[in-house]
Amino acid sequence: MAEPSDDQFRQSESERQILSQTDLLSSDSIPQRNLTVKRQALFWLIYIVGCVFLPILVLEILLRATLGPPTGALSFLLSSKAGLYPPKSEIHLSFGPIPYTVVSNSFGIRGPEFSITPPRSIQRIACIGDSITDGFFVNNEETYPRFLEKYLRSLGYSCEVISVAKGGCSIDLELARLREIAVPLKPSLVILVFVSNDIYELRGKSRDEIINSRIKLGGWESLMKSALARSKLAELLFEKYVSYAKFRIPHPSRNQAEQVNVNRGSDDTQTSGSLNFLENVRIFWQRYSEKDGIVHVDRLSSSTQALLNLYFDGLQEFARVCHDNKIEFCFVYYPSYPQVYDRKTPMTIRDLLQEFCAKHHIRFIDLTEAYRRRPTDRPFEYAPIDFHPNPRGNEFLAQAIANELIKKELIRKSADGNDSDTTH
Repeated sequence: MAEPSDDQFRQSESERQILSQTDLLSSDSIPQRNLTVKRQALFWLIYIVGCVFLPILVLEILLRATLGPPTGALSFLLSSKAGLYPPKSEIHLSFGPIPYTVVSNSFGIRGPEFSITPPRSIQRIACIGDSITDGFFVNNEETYPRFLEKYLRSLGYSCEVISVAKGGCSIDLELARLREIAVPLKPSLVILVFVSNDIYELRGKSRDEIINSRIKLGGWESLMKSALARSKLAELLFEKYVSYAKFRIPHPSRNQAEQVNVNRGSDDTQTSGSLNFLENVRIFWQRYSEKDGIVHVDRLSSSTQALLNLYFDGLQEFARVCHDNKIEFCFVYYPSYPQVYDRKTPMTIRDLLQEFCAKHHIRFIDLTEAYRRRPTDRPFEYAPIDFHPNPRGNEFLAQAIANELIKKELIRKSADGNDSDTTH
């Protein structure tokens, strides 16, 4: 093989030097490129803040200057660490058709103060549920847990009823509130009230999310809710949303609407509502067929059955937590408005829940027949304006549950088995 000439050798050496310098330049450019990317990211972050958040801040300042500070209409977003209401607060809520006031104690629970550990002579009952238990559109003393305590005490039972509830939830958050709020307060009895939209509310959730649900907010979520609750702009947008939602919901006829008394200053707020029950049923379906309607059928669809199975998983875990903590558990079926006033409405969901509870030894209270026997000369809900119970409806619910608790011997005169004074 011929030896390379001097010219060829010099050419190769020159190529190696060029390649070496190219590699060196390439390696030096890496941190420069990284620095450029960081600068670009910082630029876009500042740009987004300047274009989005700065105008919002300016608009918030202008709204406060012209319309005044926030009224507190979104105070319900400011939950306590327990995930209920801000501690020791008086919150005036007007997001629905009927304004009402929530007064919370030092635990962030709606109701009067109480000690962490109940006195030995007092039976503590924890009521868990959604807006029915929480008491949408009624003041504190008109909620069913407050009526339940008063009614049981009037019969000579030494008890203390606390409401571990907040509207807008299903079995996932109810299970979380049982673990994180109710159990540490050492109740001897827990009451869980089921309503027909509880199944729909589980859409998009997995079994693990339901079983392992937590109510304590993360730092970012807590910060966002706190900012919204204190924003005048957020209040105005919320009012617009509520108005739009009301516009989309088919309203009752003028004559029927005139029958409904929703004036908080009236002498008889107990009778707020309409007596045209079948027309109210029609309006109920116009509004809630998408949510409640999925379980008001003779046979559940496969997708609804899958949601019900998720609910069963959460309910079974709920019962297990009660059992492990030596707490009596009672599951209450609250019939929907159509199931009360239209006998043709299927009761499939009630029957499936009752069957499940019997299989897993869960105490089951069905209020359907008690509700169907109610007088028809007075309304018990705000229907057709709203289908939550009015004050009289909450009182009826409390008495119906109390009578079943007594019948099932889940309530006693005093925690030590002896009659005692009904005050504490």
